[in-house]
Amino acid sequence: MQRKILIIDNDASIRWAIASALRAEGHEVLEADSGEAGIESALREAPDLVLCGATKSNPDGFEVLQRVRHTPALNGTQFVFFGASDEHTNVRRGMNLGADDYLTDPFSLEDLLASVRSRLKRADSARQMAGPRPLAVSGQLRRGVRSVDGQMALLEKFARSGAKYSTVIATVLFTDIRGFTTISERLSAAEMASLLNAYLERACDPIMVAGGKVVKFIGDAMMAVFPHPEGETGERQALAAIRAGFNLSSVASRFGEWIYARYAERELPDFAIGVGIHTGEVTLCQIGVPGQQSFTAIGDTVNIASRLEAQTKELGWPVVASEATIRAAGSAVLHGASRSVKLRGRTKPVMVYEVVGLREAPGGPRSAELAEVLQPLSTPPQTRQH
Repeated sequence: MQRKILIIDNDASIRWAIASALRAEGHEVLEADSGEAGIESALREAPDLVLCGATKSNPDGFEVLQRVRHTPALNGTQFVFFGASDEHTNVRRGMNLGADDYLTDPFSLEDLLASVRSRLKRADSARQMAGPRPLAVSGQLRRGVRSVDGQMALLEKFARSGAKYSTVIATVLFTDIRGFTTISERLSAAEMASLLNAYLERACDPIMVAGGKVVKFIGDAMMAVFPHPEGETGERQALAAIRAGFNLSSVASRFGEWIYARYAERELPDFAIGVGIHTGEVTLCQIGVPGQQSFTAIGDTVNIASRLEAQTKELGWPVVASEATIRAAGSAVLHGASRSVKLRGRTKPVMVYEVVGLREAPGGPRSAELAEVLQPLSTPPQTRQH
């Protein structure tokens, strides 16, 4: 399928080489010799993917990325840095600003084409999931998943309204990687960026299948929101968030097996995550200075979910849900131990539960179907070696 790809770099010979390879694969290629020209072209042409030479454009690639990420019309545009410094701070900055891949020197043309194919495939999957029909992941989940139009409609309605904020009842999920600092110390910046991209891509799938919306990436952490449609009890959304959290734990387990097999000699800590889930009032809003605002969710419910995720390590429970979420989700949730915990910054304790499983819920994805979603996770894409 032909796609529109924008190349931004001030070296004409580099642009020519990349453009020739992309045209050979049937894509429409646009070129810009500076960051400012690239931004203008992106706003005018709305490309499917931007390939940007980091630190070689004016303004630099980070500013180009910020402009793209804060332009609503370019919300679905994939962004890849190439020919970039492998300094850890630069890689981390690029990933935190929303880059989809970061190819450091030296890299081959095939490395770049492989990244382009992967990014475009991921964009296709995201578009399919955002459509009005029941969700599908990588063409594997074909039945049994409810349409989430009601939940997504709340978020889309807010985004279109131009309102500064909107208060809703929602279930919020936080997840974070355990031992991320130690892993970062023992892998190169390029290896770490590739690993993190591979994991986060897969970690989004259980959330989107369950009808959630990932509203923020914070380094190696993610925050997702499951809004409760007005007039509904919220049982379906709370249960969906717990289902997503439980399946995230399975994703992490499979991903950990791959990491161990690939980096056994690095003596990395066991790959594990924590998941915290809480239900309550949430404020949806746009924050930031004009021209650089981002959509997010804030409020006490968000803070509690984040604190619960932090508690997973101390409690030794991979998935922790508050009493409010357990009650909202109903009898389908199987929980183990419970405990009253004091959360940092809060005066009142919160009753929390260890989530250990789910009963099959009528109309929900069955175990066999969820297994189809999780199956590909055992073989993440290969990390490029430089």
